[in-house]
Amino acid sequence: MFFTNRKGFTLLEILIAVFLSGIIMLGLFELFNTVLNSEAFSKNKQKRVELVYKIVSLINRDIRCKVGKFYVKTLDGRKVLDFQTTDSLLFGGSLAVSVSYYIKEYDGKPYLVREEKNGDAGEDLIIPLTDLFKKIDFRFYYGGEWRDAPSPIVKVILYSKTGKISFVCRGMI
Repeated sequence: MFFTNRKGFTLLEILIAVFLSGIIMLGLFELFNTVLNSEAFSKNKQKRVELVYKIVSLINRDIRCKVGKFYVKTLDGRKVLDFQTTDSLLFGGSLAVSVSYYIKEYDGKPYLVREEKNGDAGEDLIIPLTDLFKKIDFRFYYGGEWRDAPSPIVKVILYSKTGKISFVCRGMI
């Protein structure tokens, strides 16, 4: 009395189906995980691009509102750009202030810093803008070539871990 007309699956068939389903599910999980990681990477990259755009806009606005000359000095082996501007963040543009841009270490990381001082009001504003940049440099335009000596046209060069960003600004004469 052998059953020749069996209904159902054997244990081996069920194990093979579970194994194949597991492989398919693992593949789908990896695909889903990759999509999530790509989305997080894209959002992070977009935030960095927006931050760099805002920083470049701030520096450009400060330089366009410059009054007087640029001064470049070295502080702890790092270049500092000093100038007077009417683009005060602390006073809403109502007073001329001294602004400095430089790189400074905070908790072992280099930060691009914007320092704003006003001797008359006695208030200072020091803002670590970002840790995206490890070095800042300045070049000045004189009749066809870039030099170290200050002129009204300045090229700001920001060095990151992966490359550099440079942009040119013109201050008031």
